[in-house]
Amino acid sequence: MWPAHGAGSACGKALGAVPSSTVGYEKLVNWAFQIDDEEKFVEALLDGQPEPPKYFAMMKKLNKTNRPLLTSVPQPRKIHTSELIEAMEKGVHVVDTRNKISFSGGHIPGSINIQDNSAFSTWAGWILNYEDPFILVAPSHRVEALTKALIRIGLDNIHGYLDDIEEVSGNGIELETLNQFNCNDLLTNKDSVYILDVRNESERKIARIEGSHHVFAGFLTEHVENLPSDKTIVVHCAGGDRSAIAASLLLSMGFDNVVNLTGGINAWIQNGHPVLAG
Repeated sequence: MWPAHGAGSACGKALGAVPSSTVGYEKLVNWAFQIDDEEKFVEALLDGQPEPPKYFAMMKKLNKTNRPLLTSVPQPRKIHTSELIEAMEKGVHVVDTRNKISFSGGHIPGSINIQDNSAFSTWAGWILNYEDPFILVAPSHRVEALTKALIRIGLDNIHGYLDDIEEVSGNGIELETLNQFNCNDLLTNKDSVYILDVRNESERKIARIEGSHHVFAGFLTEHVENLPSDKTIVVHCAGGDRSAIAASLLLSMGFDNVVNLTGGINAWIQNGHPVLAG
């Protein structure tokens, strides 16, 4: 047996990481084969599953159309500051793939932080528009792998890449920062801030911060009209990765009252602060 999807894919539940298996082995150890009731199987399969990414619908559409055969991975063009400025003036988006700490310390204004990790293509599919070109901020040695991950879900409209953020800051573009709150900051200011939980609904049912508001990160652009402009918005997820995406997205949309909760709700719990369940 060979898998249709790899571990971590949103296309299934608890997918294994082994490259091949046998029917006999799976019958012994696979959780799905231990359930012989259809309703219980469906309930178990759907329990705790995240929201299906937006790009699933686009992939279905693309899979039904003739697509050109790729015999090699396209090589995006390296661009420099002058080209970056010109592209951004034309509305080209910038996706910064650096880690969230580096992004917070200084990034191109208007850029979105989708980190180069195992969830990169999933969140690119949630956030990016298939019709719009975009620029990657990434080291040269990672561009091919990122390009391959993107074209696998049909995102092939890469305008180019920038590998040196310092070049930008040294050529007239003032870098923007993303402010951080730690758990003590949130505890001190809890009654005066707007806490935005961007996790899945299933995670929130297990534990949530009292008084927090919920908008899943992938749906954030559809609910910005409900966010306050007169309060600091403290964005959090489980550990800080998804909230970095969400906070950077809000910054790119003009919200200057956004901070990211370092360590997310996991750090909040580890520090002994109370949560609600259910």
